[in-house]
Amino acid sequence: MGQRYHGLAEWRQVVPVAFHVDYWDQLGWKDRFAKPEFTSRQQLYSASWQRGSVYTPCFVLNGEEWQGWFRGQLPPIEQPAIVGNLEAAIKDNIVDVRFAPATQSKEYVVFVAPLAMQASSDVRAGENRGRRLNHDFVALSLNSVKMESRDSTARAVLQLSLNGAQAIAVWVTQERSLVPIQALGGRLE
Repeated sequence: MGQRYHGLAEWRQVVPVAFHVDYWDQLGWKDRFAKPEFTSRQQLYSASWQRGSVYTPCFVLNGEEWQGWFRGQLPPIEQPAIVGNLEAAIKDNIVDVRFAPATQSKEYVVFVAPLAMQASSDVRAGENRGRRLNHDFVALSLNSVKMESRDSTARAVLQLSLNGAQAIAVWVTQERSLVPIQALGGRLE
């Protein structure tokens, strides 16, 4: 029997995902969680906001840059609009995602990120040299696929490695958009 998690409803208002970027590798310490595709993702956000550069940390909330963290603010949690129903089930490294949008409009893409929780890194160089950094909600990979629409439901099935993952985040966007329509996540059993 594989992992099974219906609905992943543990996180619905805020689904945190930390994408570690690799552009700090030249400092002599390689972040084991950093990936070039995460750096590319951050660069796409920066371009969509018409910023001249990327920086760390960069917080993204609903597709927009959010700087409230630096002022000690909690993320604003608005009453969600009725956008549809997103569900995900996992069994034997197969993630089955279904999205029933409130209104049919465009093509949808689903993103799935297996997450590491309570991870740590011993930093050997750079400004954090000699420190142990603790991490939660760290993306181990990012997988996406265009959803197939039938009748009033869009569906996608992804096979991926969940090795090392303690949680998972799932979100849906319109095709060629960085803005999530709906997201959910939770710890794996």
